[in-house]
Amino acid sequence: MTKNASVGAMPQNPPMQENVNENQDANLQNEKFKKKTTIIAGDSIVKNIQGWRLSDSNNHVVVKSFSGSTISDMEDYLKPIIRREPSKIILHVGTNDINHLTAQQIAKGVANLGTQISQDSPRTKVALSGILPRTDKPGLSSKIKATNNMIKSFCQHNKWDFLDHKSIDPSCLNARGLHLNRKGTTVVAKNITDYISN
Repeated sequence: MTKNASVGAMPQNPPMQENVNENQDANLQNEKFKKKTTIIAGDSIVKNIQGWRLSDSNNHVVVKSFSGSTISDMEDYLKPIIRREPSKIILHVGTNDINHLTAQQIAKGVANLGTQISQDSPRTKVALSGILPRTDKPGLSSKIKATNNMIKSFCQHNKWDFLDHKSIDPSCLNARGLHLNRKGTTVVAKNITDYISN
């Protein structure tokens, strides 16, 4: 009786269970160390920001600049970017709309782009970048400020992040007062780096 009992005492698949656990651990490790991708998409304001300088061992940063692009242009430019399902998209647009659209139209248009990203790639974190100050035409400062306040409000409502470039002033702009100079590019790049690292 004792002999039969010892013969019949077969192991209940412990090696198989150990293999499953090892595979799960390996998958978790791979997921943990999988490099994230952040895409900065925008108009010519971001053209001199170098993604490789903002990248680190955990996060690959890619800059996609579309010079002269408006909010409506960006609807099309975003489609192939969204298909890649990046970890984050930082969207900077509205500079080329500020002259001919109202603050409300611009803010709503930028928010619609944020919604487009969220709907087409739900796992992508959305961050909307505030429109930078300009000195090339009088009267734009108050309009830009009003636009940014509305964009920020849309971000809060939709649980998106908002990048406020308050540190940008006229000394950060080129002679025309529209694009960033070297100092301005450095400041914006630092703002983005600080955001990504947090």
